[in-house]
Amino acid sequence: MVIWATEGRSTGEVEWNGQTASSTDYCYNHDMAFHMATMTDLIPGEEVSYRVGSGDSWSDEYTFTPIDPNLKHFEWISIADHGDSSEGMDVSEAIISDTEAQLVTISGDISYADGEQSAWDDWFNVQQDSMTVIPWITGVGNHENEPGYGFTPYEHRFDSDGQIESEIFWYSRIIPGVHMIFMSTEHDYEPGSAQYSWLEQELQSVDRTKTPFVIVYGHSPMYSSNSYHGSEVELRTAVEQLYVDNGVDFVIAGHDHFYERTWPVSAEVVMDTGNGFDRFARGEAPIHLVIGMAGRSAYEDLDEPQPEWSAYRENSTYGWTRWVYDGDAREISMTFYRLDGSI
Repeated sequence: MVIWATEGRSTGEVEWNGQTASSTDYCYNHDMAFHMATMTDLIPGEEVSYRVGSGDSWSDEYTFTPIDPNLKHFEWISIADHGDSSEGMDVSEAIISDTEAQLVTISGDISYADGEQSAWDDWFNVQQDSMTVIPWITGVGNHENEPGYGFTPYEHRFDSDGQIESEIFWYSRIIPGVHMIFMSTEHDYEPGSAQYSWLEQELQSVDRTKTPFVIVYGHSPMYSSNSYHGSEVELRTAVEQLYVDNGVDFVIAGHDHFYERTWPVSAEVVMDTGNGFDRFARGEAPIHLVIGMAGRSAYEDLDEPQPEWSAYRENSTYGWTRWVYDGDAREISMTFYRLDGSI
């Protein structure tokens, strides 16, 4: 699936490997037209060259490699709370220059358009050098619910279900070694809701022989010792036991603009401290991360004393997290990179 935007209404096509597919073309109350097309007969792990456009107006030719789910080694980047500040653009430059990363996830609060639709266009123009060669997978945050527009701008620019102009806000993706679950903290998640029922079914469907790790991505954090928003206790009450019972390994959030990593924790009780090596056995409880330091103004006020479940926190730096799956060792490692290059 490829999505692109043009100025004004037009029809579109995607060309790849000697094939052509017409796009479905659509718009909303904004001066850009959007196009969605599907490339077929792609072979995982084999590079594809493609371009989009129509008539005498075509994009440059780009290349990407469809993800092979059987890879024994896979690397990706995860961020949240991005926007177009100077720090956010530095994070974008780092992502673009990372030629080993094969995927980017963003846990909501993406462009901070907040009703100014040209902000989306500016944001995409910067990310284009990355988005044309590796996939970006997104979840919604509170800033995707825009005044006067709701979630419509987000629904026209991203896709979870192959349908234009609408989105399923909770969905999953499989990458090598990992079952990724994207949920929405901006929609009903209480037991009995459509989202909760889907989460329950999805978690129970995980095949650990193929994907030994499960990561849940959302926006608001279940655990946060930042004083600006803090822990979303209602969310924790609703879904924490579901995550623990089904062996979720990591829960990735944003919303608070700082970095925090918990110990494996359940009901505010630390289940594992890694014996001083920052290596944790699976199955005790999820490790929660707040990674809202990808560009928006830092929230520096922290709850004191630091809660026992908080393993590490940092409140005045910006950066991104980088993840590596090692299929031979059946391990995942995560590193927080600051803008100054330190880790």
